Amino acid sequence: ENPLLLILDGLTDPHNLGSILRTADATNVSGVIIPKHRSVGVTPVVAKTATGAIEHVPIARVTNLSQTLDKLKDEGTDMNGTPCHKWNTSGKIALIIGNEGRGISSNIKKQVDEMITIPMNGHVQSLNASVAAAILMYEVFRNRL
Repeated sequence: ENPLLLILDGLTDPHNLGSILRTADATNVSGVIIPKHRSVGVTPVVAKTATGAIEHVPIARVTNLSQTLDKLKDEGTDMNGTPCHKWNTSGKIALIIGNEGRGISSNIKKQVDEMITIPMNGHVQSLNASVAAAILMYEVFRNRL
């Protein structure tokens, strides 16, 4: 099987994590990896926002995301990269979603094989982390149907 894993690099908003878990459940994500430090954990707010998805999507908390990436090594997300509609979504994928304000940390960016971008035409230059994650999860889901 070709799993789709989500790696959440420093997300701090529990509503974003809960929303991501809901979408992860809907799009057959194999699991979510979050760091133990400097990020939101599985809180009551996350559980409430996830509306039950927390029971169906495995969540792993790791001490070191960089070491975890060395073990997984696959894909990432960024404002300047391959447009998501041209992204090769076959095979094993570890999709990295960065912090709400800072994006993906520089040391994690160095490890990714490909950066993905979501083309935007409006005046706003970024999307909410959970919205960006949902678009990319659905892109993988749609291509794998």
